[in-house]
Amino acid sequence: YMRERQLTNATAADLWFHIGQASGQDVQTVATSWTEQKGFPLVRIESQCQSTGSTRATTRVQLTQQRFSNDPNAPDQSERWQIPLVLQHDGQTHTRLMTEARSAFELPGCAALPPILNPDGQGFYRVAYEPRQHQALARQFSQLSPAQRIVFLSDTIALAQRGDKPISEFLELLPQLAAVSGAPIYGL
Repeated sequence: YMRERQLTNATAADLWFHIGQASGQDVQTVATSWTEQKGFPLVRIESQCQSTGSTRATTRVQLTQQRFSNDPNAPDQSERWQIPLVLQHDGQTHTRLMTEARSAFELPGCAALPPILNPDGQGFYRVAYEPRQHQALARQFSQLSPAQRIVFLSDTIALAQRGDKPISEFLELLPQLAAVSGAPIYGL
């Protein structure tokens, strides 16, 4: 890329093309969904354990994406991102590329905790858990990794500020910070 574009103008498409060639992946499609539209996504996640006795249990995951805005009444302008997702479920890490407004898939097994989306906070998207999943994660808050706690707190307050969740869901998490082993409390 640097050799070819030396002393000439270059575009983002040139960069994505060369990175794609080097990686063998369709980088341009993913990258342009992020560089050619405003904002970033909110991914809503719902999951359900499906066990039918004779077959192995699976967890059905349903995801939807929309543009995240601090204004819950802002019109959804149908932006869609190509979102590289990371989920942790039952001790395993899974990756997916979300390319549509809605996505559904199954993960092996069922676990006490619902699948955790963006567990290390490296994804550039907000996560909204359906109420039952949010409560399960809140009950196990002190057992989450430090990164998972930060992402969960951050997403919860952002959704409360937006009006998607009651602020009480965020406030209920704050006393649990004291139970986190080795974590500074900073005035709480």
